[in-house]
Amino acid sequence: MSAVTTVLQAEVKVFPNPWIPESGQSLASTGDTKKHGSLDADGWIKFEFIDYATEPVSSGELVIYDVLGNLIRRKAWTLPEYVPLPNTNTTEDRDHTIHWDGKDNGYNFVPSGVYIWIIYVDGGKKYKGKLVIIR
Repeated sequence: MSAVTTVLQAEVKVFPNPWIPESGQSLASTGDTKKHGSLDADGWIKFEFIDYATEPVSSGELVIYDVLGNLIRRKAWTLPEYVPLPNTNTTEDRDHTIHWDGKDNGYNFVPSGVYIWIIYVDGGKKYKGKLVIIR
């Protein structure tokens, strides 16, 4: 009889979602994040790999599309990623987090809406999800 091996795949936590960049405050302090999402003061959307110990990741590409399928942003990344964060969240795992500033390939802020993100990890893995931006 052979043993069954369970392989855990890395997951990606995206926060804040929805992203409300102009707020300058965090709803985490008010405790109402389930109803309204998170307001984030440091100006970055974070894509954090969790369970990375079983599936190490080090480089790849982040691609953002709008709901019509138009390419919004394409960004190569390598971990750990250096990003100048003015108000660093001390609980953030910076060695396993990709950052996006909410700008398109022309360095313009994207408007409010729903966006599709895909993270390609070198070696063939792919993760995807949705993100809401409220301006």
